[in-house]
Amino acid sequence: QDKRDVRQEMKASGSVNTFIGFHPTFSALGRVIKLSLLSLNENVRIIILSTLALVMLASCEGAFSWVYDEVGDESQTTPDEIYLDASAWDRWYYIDFDNPWDIVSHPIPKQAVGESVTTMPDASATGQYMYWYDIFGQGLGNNRFEYFFPTAEQAEPERWHIAIHRNNFRTNHGSVWDEETKTWVEDVWTTDQVWDDNSKMMDCYVPSQGIALNPVLAKWLSMYIPPIPPSFTFRPAQYIVKTADGSQFAVELKNYISNEGKKCCFTIKYRKL
Repeated sequence: QDKRDVRQEMKASGSVNTFIGFHPTFSALGRVIKLSLLSLNENVRIIILSTLALVMLASCEGAFSWVYDEVGDESQTTPDEIYLDASAWDRWYYIDFDNPWDIVSHPIPKQAVGESVTTMPDASATGQYMYWYDIFGQGLGNNRFEYFFPTAEQAEPERWHIAIHRNNFRTNHGSVWDEETKTWVEDVWTTDQVWDDNSKMMDCYVPSQGIALNPVLAKWLSMYIPPIPPSFTFRPAQYIVKTADGSQFAVELKNYISNEGKKCCFTIKYRKL
């Protein structure tokens, strides 16, 4: 009988030790909890341990999230790393590397300031370009220009170095070093890259802002259709951005997905050269 009691005592002690060691919340109170539980009979002890186990399971699902060190909804900008949610379809976000905490956004102009035309306008005409895309067939490569209407110029802050809109990147009259060609590459005018409204996408029509983009920085993140929703290809790389005044910054896109899985949320590491 004495040996059986000792075995039961050891078994009970082991289950309590296992439970206490399972959860860090009980580290400080472990000894007190252990002694209290061991003083109870086996049935009561099982009920209490089961109840506490359910409490811990609930905490893993967030009901008791205060128990854990929580990961915030967003990363934070630091002196050498910028976090930016640029997932909005209708806004540009402007980064000044000398003041990275003050990121400014401006909406993309969509209000017509002239007549709509069905012929492609002269080069560098500011406005909205409507395209039809073979979204459910051959993809983006099979497309057709539909019409254009002029808008106001894109608003910009007084100081900025690069701007981001989803998977689009541009500089402020700067350039980016292309390691493949060994040249500084300036922004290039585009009419079908900056998609700014997805309301008609299921009908295969997507408007795009006419604006200059940097083709080197564009290598960071590419969008593909099909499928729907679009898929992205991420190519982490470090580039050197030369500003209009000749300053140079090394920039590296480390991630494009937020903690919650939202795409076009960027973590960018940078330093002045």
